[in-house]
Amino acid sequence: MEDIIKTIRRNKMMTGVLLLCFGVALILWPTSALATLAKVAGLFLMVYAVGGIVNFGVSIKDPSAVVTLVIDIIGAVLGLYLFLNPTWFIAVANKLFGIIILIHGAHSLYEALTVVRKLDTGWKSIAIFSGVIVLLGVFVIANPFAISDMIIRVIGIILILNAVFSFYHLSQ
Repeated sequence: MEDIIKTIRRNKMMTGVLLLCFGVALILWPTSALATLAKVAGLFLMVYAVGGIVNFGVSIKDPSAVVTLVIDIIGAVLGLYLFLNPTWFIAVANKLFGIIILIHGAHSLYEALTVVRKLDTGWKSIAIFSGVIVLLGVFVIANPFAISDMIIRVIGIILILNAVFSFYHLSQ
């Protein structure tokens, strides 16, 4: 049980640090941070897909490898498009980040409820913070206006709050 708790704590700490760093980057350089993220994601997708295409040449005898080849070609094209046209990513980023924030908040809420069942201590504040994160995720998803520097900064603030709540959760 202690190993599981240590693993959860380590994962929450790493997630919190990443959310904090990315949140600060979104506040300071909103458009540049998203464009850089899009280019890096596109590059990783291309590298992964090209690796799959090269692997197809090695396993050409396997008939099911053709399906994988098609998926890898689509992934390489998508990665190239994302790398060359990061504005496409920026256009959908608010929905994507809203979904990520919503999922992370829901997961924290689940963890708080798990703590209730196991320890019956320190769960109320975690549940409240998690509920706030879930509501903020819904706000970002439901935001009716187009993505702008302001909403990107709001997402950055939400990510920082999420990191702070994760660090607070670790201290409980």
